[in-house]
Amino acid sequence: MELIDKAEFDQLVGHLRSSATRLLFDEISWWANENRSILGLVLFDRHDKNYSWVFFVREPDGYATIAVGHSLPSVGDAIHAIELQITRRTTSDELRQHYNKASSNPPRDTRH
Repeated sequence: MELIDKAEFDQLVGHLRSSATRLLFDEISWWANENRSILGLVLFDRHDKNYSWVFFVREPDGYATIAVGHSLPSVGDAIHAIELQITRRTTSDELRQHYNKASSNPPRDTRH
């Protein structure tokens, strides 16, 4: 996993965000693997004053959210949690097959 900038993340999955999410959370960091088949997002909850993470995978018709974590006390805890999720999920045979399938079918822009 590597840090990516917000502009790249927005290009890939920006259309998935709701206006409520933008009002309730501050986006802290954006993550991706080398071929961009998996993405991660770390958020700060303004109301609860804690951190969350969201894990996305690329599918043939775009990206889908497959896991969410919340109520973490620090940004470091949120980053560690998303790294664990990504590691755990990328080592499973089922998800590896999903990534291989998605990698051979780049996502289509569904915003039109």
